[in-house]
Amino acid sequence: MLVLIPSPTLLGKIYVSQVQEPKELLNIFPLFYSIAIHFDKVSITGRSQAVEILLQLISLELIDVQRQIHRGLSIDGRHFHLNIIKMLSCLIAEYIIRFDNDQTNKSPDVDMPPSKKCKKAKASKTNGKSSLTSDSLRDKCFKRCVTKPCYHLIRRTDIAKNPIVKENLPLILTIMINKFEHAREASIQFIQAIKLYDSNSSLLIDVLNRLLTEYKDTSLAIELLREIRETNFVAAEADNASAKTISIFIIDMARLDPNIIRTHIRQITRLLTVESHHIRVAALTALCSVIEKLLSSNDLDDGQIKMRDNLLKILREHVHDETGFIRQHCLQLWTSLVIEKKVPVTQYLEVFELGLARLIDIDCVVRKDAVTLVMHMILNNPYFDFDSTRAELEKAQNDAETKLAKLRQEFEKLHKIMEEKKPQSDDEDSGAEDKNIDDNNEMNVDNNQKKEIEENKESYEDQSFQVMSNCFEIQEQAIQQEEIIAFYKDSLRFMDLIEQANRHVVNLFNSSTVADCKEAIHFFVNLHHYRLILPNIEQNLRSMFILIRSVDKSICEAITQAFVKIYFDVGPTVPLAYVFLF
Repeated sequence: MLVLIPSPTLLGKIYVSQVQEPKELLNIFPLFYSIAIHFDKVSITGRSQAVEILLQLISLELIDVQRQIHRGLSIDGRHFHLNIIKMLSCLIAEYIIRFDNDQTNKSPDVDMPPSKKCKKAKASKTNGKSSLTSDSLRDKCFKRCVTKPCYHLIRRTDIAKNPIVKENLPLILTIMINKFEHAREASIQFIQAIKLYDSNSSLLIDVLNRLLTEYKDTSLAIELLREIRETNFVAAEADNASAKTISIFIIDMARLDPNIIRTHIRQITRLLTVESHHIRVAALTALCSVIEKLLSSNDLDDGQIKMRDNLLKILREHVHDETGFIRQHCLQLWTSLVIEKKVPVTQYLEVFELGLARLIDIDCVVRKDAVTLVMHMILNNPYFDFDSTRAELEKAQNDAETKLAKLRQEFEKLHKIMEEKKPQSDDEDSGAEDKNIDDNNEMNVDNNQKKEIEENKESYEDQSFQVMSNCFEIQEQAIQQEEIIAFYKDSLRFMDLIEQANRHVVNLFNSSTVADCKEAIHFFVNLHHYRLILPNIEQNLRSMFILIRSVDKSICEAITQAFVKIYFDVGPTVPLAYVFLF
């Protein structure tokens, strides 16, 4: 009996784009079934091509059935499409299992692990869904049939490098999650796959991106957050590759849709207590994204302001974390908030003091990011420009205090006038009442006198109203002046903190670590315009230029670039800094 063995050449003649109708797929099924029957006699190239073609056909069928259902696809037509997809998926699963047997490295059968919340999920399903979520499409056998080969593939080393798989597998899983309520099972499979083969995480991140950007579907993101929270990272695996990949998931979710993080803020904050440093950094990054994108407006209500302040408090607390890796990344998050001008002015000094305290940190990487934070806080400060001086700020503060004192004196005068007229008015009113009683008793009322009393009363009321209006206006001006004075006090306090930071950064020139010296050079190069605020800037620059004698070539090169930057790369509105080099 002559047996026809499919060859790569024969498979190469199948063009997926030319398959227009499901019936055309039936014509090529015998070829794929012959591969399954004679799998051991088919070359590895032929097997790979068959899997790639099947993946493309499944994705095309899913897209087609999704499009036609919205156009009113009949039940028989829907079943026909889904049976085609089942057959294609079963073929892929069969290929993979047979390939594993041939390689004597059989991977375990990828069954959906029972969900702890399976019963709750069933009970929570609501009626009134579209035809896409009808009972026939919810069939467990169908979902398992389609997704099972996909999960087999993501458990293979470096399968993400295959362009066919990279293009079609995320598309298949995206449609299954979005249209067939597969998010819970997918999240479990994703976490398990990442633990085994983190190199394929790009496929799973692509699925997440597609759902959030193209479908606005947050189901997978929510289920992933729940699954991540329930995942235990033991000390030995706290910072392995899988934890890093999961942290990427969290950061991507926050970047694509920060509303997910805000809605599940408690789940994110719980991740701050896990052992994995990468997971904790990802949680802090997610909270920072919520602040940047959702809680930085000037029109926040009381609840939003409270949430923002709580999140900022969490970021401040983790600057003092016992782990240098956490402190470093937390400082980087604060730097991004400063650059984007998302730090409230009322908390600016407190944040600057955080960076100031980390300038003497025991870890070099933390000191480096602390210098960067302090530098950007000076460059982006809300208090003054580079050409401001302490004398100008002190004069402005004194003027504001003088104006406030005058306003208070004027307010006291008006208040005294109101108090003096009040008893006089009471006497006039009581006298008028007594006289009215006498007139009534005598039945001889003087109309002219009565009219005069009423006019005096109206005049007094007008004067009182004017005095009260002036008092309110003066009070508002006084409150504004108090805020201005507080602002100038904060400005002067900020100058004091800058001088402290200046002294700490200068000490880094004497550090034995090259990174410290380079960061200090970068600091003074960017702040050399602030010499009016930094009174010792010329002396510090001289100390910096002495490093040209360093034996380290990279430091000498940095000093050369700094010299060019300071003396030759200056804008026309910025005067040159006069520095004695020797």
